[in-house]
Amino acid sequence: MAFDINSFKAITQYGQDTPDLFIYSSPDALSVIRAAGYFNDRSVNLKVNDIILVVSSTGGTPVHSFNVVNSNTGGVVDVTDGLVITATDTN
Repeated sequence: MAFDINSFKAITQYGQDTPDLFIYSSPDALSVIRAAGYFNDRSVNLKVNDIILVVSSTGGTPVHSFNVVNSNTGGVVDVTDGLVITATDTN
């Protein structure tokens, strides 16, 4: 699938000096979302060090990760591979 602008929301936006926080949800696998160019449609909103909380899917199983904007040059956005959040429920 492709980037869905309706699933991308700002949580905080403070300006140029402070990283902003966004949330994005997609049925796409994290390996697709973290590819350079995936977030190009939001290049005007994203800057280096902004954080995107991603809720993606692998075979229908949700995967949650923190991805950081690595670069945004000429409208091409690249994010880190992501820090996957492991949730444990032991009850």
